[in-house]
Amino acid sequence: MKRVFKSLIAAIFIMLVMSSTAFAQVNLDIKVSGTEVTIDGSSDHPSGDVTIQIWSGDKRYYIDAATTDSSGDFHFKFNTKEGLDYQGKINVAGETKEFSFSTKAQEGAKVEAYRIDVKPITKGEVQAVGFAIKNISDGNQDVTFIVVLYEKNTMKMRDYSYVKKALSASEEEVFVAGFTIPPTGNYVVKAIICDNIESVNEGTLMNVLVDPVTIGVE
Repeated sequence: MKRVFKSLIAAIFIMLVMSSTAFAQVNLDIKVSGTEVTIDGSSDHPSGDVTIQIWSGDKRYYIDAATTDSSGDFHFKFNTKEGLDYQGKINVAGETKEFSFSTKAQEGAKVEAYRIDVKPITKGEVQAVGFAIKNISDGNQDVTFIVVLYEKNTMKMRDYSYVKKALSASEEEVFVAGFTIPPTGNYVVKAIICDNIESVNEGTLMNVLVDPVTIGVE
């Protein structure tokens, strides 16, 4: 069963790669809450210079600079205006990454999710990741919460854990999954929220319900 599920995880990852630059050395986790935007990033450039630019149309809304930590991670938090589509560019030690986000209200969303545990993930210990997930659709919704451990440089999958639940309309539940992080090596954790991925065995595609979240490992 685990071998079958591992192939399904790989299928999800391939889907994500096709629509993103998952193998880039600079990885971004972008969270938008109203007009507040938080960007957590990881890179292969420890103690490197980082610059960020955010714009919409021909107007620039945010410019800043920082330095990555000893693991190559960085963090930006800023406010924008609602109802706009934004583009951005981050430069980490000469390596650039372009991205986009929107403060427009999302239509057709089925769930809302946010991370409930913000403590650092560290190597050599059993680590759990928790998300509160709410069904905002009018009917029942299958939810599968998957936490995957990847090698940071190659994005090779090393481990995974998952939880499945069916949420009724307006129901909110806490989903927690985790595993032991090896004591050596460089890793990132990706949290994926989708519907019933067993549908892959039936020849239909699963739906990723919210944007995957990448979490750095210290």
